[in-house]
Amino acid sequence: MFYYFCLTSYTITMKNLSLCLAFVFCWVFMQSCKKGNEVLLTPETGKPEAVVNKDSISFTINRTKYVFTDRRSFGSGNDAVNIKRSAVKIPGGKLAYQTDNAYWYGASDSTLYSAQFELNSKSLDQSFRLIFTKKFKDNELVWKAPLFYLQNHDALFKIGESGFATDLYKENTTEGVAIKLFDKELNGELISMIPGFSIVVRSDLKNDLQDNSHFVITKVEKDKQGQYLIEARFNLNLYDKDGKLFKLENGFVKLTAPTLYN
Repeated sequence: MFYYFCLTSYTITMKNLSLCLAFVFCWVFMQSCKKGNEVLLTPETGKPEAVVNKDSISFTINRTKYVFTDRRSFGSGNDAVNIKRSAVKIPGGKLAYQTDNAYWYGASDSTLYSAQFELNSKSLDQSFRLIFTKKFKDNELVWKAPLFYLQNHDALFKIGESGFATDLYKENTTEGVAIKLFDKELNGELISMIPGFSIVVRSDLKNDLQDNSHFVITKVEKDKQGQYLIEARFNLNLYDKDGKLFKLENGFVKLTAPTLYN
């Protein structure tokens, strides 16, 4: 899978996930990004004050409130879709992984496109990644090496209920929202997807792990510069590496998303 990230005030690093995973990461840095600024939440409503174009994410877990206001990065990504096992190499196939003595290929004519936002807390002890994903036929996207891009993000950011990409980085049969929360106090990462080290080494949880969850986009607007202004509310399930459940409640997000190609 390939990713294109725009950094603001910190440098992104990624650890090697596994020698048996055939992941290729492509980092291309841009100079036109802006650092997100803080949004103050009013104690009466928990809603942001009327400040334009400020990024903010807030929610509670086990009565602990989390607030993220420092935009670290925005990026686009491509992944294979509807990944299946093959005992042999497929010439010209979209290879997603090579593990468990097998090759894992996605649909030859499709791509899972993603727009990814990462924010830090003030203390830098927590980070929050919000990922919007949607399947597209390759001929619906624009090739700009090394990635496919959307002509614009109108198809990705739509008002209403979003689904959840529950098997993201596994089979990639689902699409919608995915979340990663890193918290030092929780000693690791909580995710909204099926936990697991790989498509083979994984939790027994299934794609119904978000059936009682909601992520509702309540606002999508474009400003004069062509940026998307997005607001959403959400309640969902997060899981640690062992599949332990953490309920995320009273979630609110306000983000700006640049239009890369329009």
